[in-house]
Amino acid sequence: MCTSKSILRFALIGLYIAFGPKIHADITQCTNLPAAIPISEDPAAPTELIINVTIDEPVVDVDVLVDIAHDYIDDVVAEIISPNGTLVRLHDQGGGSNDFINIIFDDGGAPNNTIPWDSGCRMQPSGPGSLSDLASGSSIGDWTLRCQDIFPGGATGALSGWCLNTFNLNASGAVLAPQNFLCRDLGGTGTIEMSWSNPQVYDDIQVLSGGNLIDVLAGDATTYNLPTGTVGTSQTLCLLPSLGGAIPCTTTCYSLTTQAVTPSLEFCSTSGAVVGNTVPETLDVISITDDLEIGDLQVQVDIQHPFVGDLVVDLIHAGTTVRLHDENGGAATRIEATFWDLGAAQGTTGINCGCPLQPTGPGVLGDFNGSNTLGDWTLRVDDVFSGGGPRIGSLNSWCLRAFELGSVSNLVCDTPSGSSTSTLTWNNPQTYDGFEIYANGILETTLPGGTTSSYVTDPQTIPSQVIYCITPLLTGELVPQNCCESNYLVEPVSELRASAEPGTGVVTASWVSTTIYDQINIYIGGNFEATIPGSSTTWTGGSPQAPGTSEVCIEGIQNGNVSDLTCKNLVLLQARDYSACREPGSVINQAVSPITDIIFVANNSLIGDIDVLVDIRHPFIGNLSLDLASP
Repeated sequence: MCTSKSILRFALIGLYIAFGPKIHADITQCTNLPAAIPISEDPAAPTELIINVTIDEPVVDVDVLVDIAHDYIDDVVAEIISPNGTLVRLHDQGGGSNDFINIIFDDGGAPNNTIPWDSGCRMQPSGPGSLSDLASGSSIGDWTLRCQDIFPGGATGALSGWCLNTFNLNASGAVLAPQNFLCRDLGGTGTIEMSWSNPQVYDDIQVLSGGNLIDVLAGDATTYNLPTGTVGTSQTLCLLPSLGGAIPCTTTCYSLTTQAVTPSLEFCSTSGAVVGNTVPETLDVISITDDLEIGDLQVQVDIQHPFVGDLVVDLIHAGTTVRLHDENGGAATRIEATFWDLGAAQGTTGINCGCPLQPTGPGVLGDFNGSNTLGDWTLRVDDVFSGGGPRIGSLNSWCLRAFELGSVSNLVCDTPSGSSTSTLTWNNPQTYDGFEIYANGILETTLPGGTTSSYVTDPQTIPSQVIYCITPLLTGELVPQNCCESNYLVEPVSELRASAEPGTGVVTASWVSTTIYDQINIYIGGNFEATIPGSSTTWTGGSPQAPGTSEVCIEGIQNGNVSDLTCKNLVLLQARDYSACREPGSVINQAVSPITDIIFVANNSLIGDIDVLVDIRHPFIGNLSLDLASP
């Protein structure tokens, strides 16, 4: 790939660096390139861009602004070399699939990989080395920024420029975000307890809920209680401190769901332990001295990582291990969930919503029921992906909640397509005094009698989503609620298959319907094409012009309500001599890779041109390579 080496000389410029105290750089020089320089993939000839400093001053501190655009910054290494040859690695392949590095590297900034890579904010270098290693000798001479793409032949990018800031009296700094931020639901009250630690004393700290300002606290505050007034609802709470008119680059936030019942026991840890593919598995232990027989268990987890789909999270106690998280979540960068057997099923809600979520397994938290809380509880977090560059995150916090009594089980929200009501059914492990039914945190009804096991909800609008929670009532006891979600909608068709006849463009489509509609509408290329009976599962028609591309979409109509469109792209080919297709449905992941699929051609023809149509679904297609081999 292209290698470049440039020497640039510029006049000195005074500069105030945003997001930090008012300390001015004594020397600031930046490149001014006419065009970005491609980043070399050749380890023998990395891309180097030199700033020559002609002023001779002592160097007490160094900051470096780097501006890189790359399809996959996880492939990139960036280093600075001082005039005396001291080298500090600024960026060491972190950042995953992000496309930009626009960061001021500063020893006084936020920890590496904890703020967005394109934020323009201050962040500590990845190392090896720190910028304080450059704080010696003179500023005069060539300062070199060296970049390299260490994965040849894949994603590419370019160095847009960089700036050098040196200080001869004081070190620069930044307003750092609060640390060890933990939110605990004080069950049954709708109140959330917030606690944190401050790396510095601020002028003030703003508290926000759902993006709205709730309160302004003193700059040394470390706790706050927020009465939300509701249970069963998700809340996103944030802290925004200020110092000298500046704020941190990112707001410190936490998401969780308020609950109707206070746990019998709760312990939390805010270790902040490192999680990543360059360290051994992370183990954090909560030691409990209270001896309680477990009837139900919850685990609240907050983990930050560039790619949570690489992580495995286990809970271990007294020889029993339950897997909470098993490499799911894809490119999400945070796990914020309360794992609970009665939570939402995996894949039905975000891994970072702060919601109750079922463990992935193997195992369920009910495996601990009947055992005692006494002893060590270990949360084990392991980054199991060994490829690519360093991916570093942190175990911000986790909490263990135990209940002596369990809730109703096997709760199901049955909402037929097009229906405005839902039927709730459940099993009772014991006889209760009654039940409270909540809809989105608001009490809908109270059912007398402790053996009731079903309920038909009040009508809702279509489309809408409602979380229903059942709280069993038992005199003198607090019993956890169980929740499920109803989606009030017209179910769209699924498994849509579509193809166009080469040369004519006539479309043939088939699909699966979970219900019988009143009618079905067909659209091609965004234009209405036909209305067919609601029981249909196939259709042939239309004639979009070939060659080219188009799209066929299906919608169902039921009780006057309309489903979401289900669409499929079409390739409109010219007439051909031979074609063959397969729909293998093979799983593609690291465990089974590579995947091979074969089409056998029985006749022998001379090939003048060939087209290959491929339909693959994968959470990150940038990880895939695809080859076609002939006989």
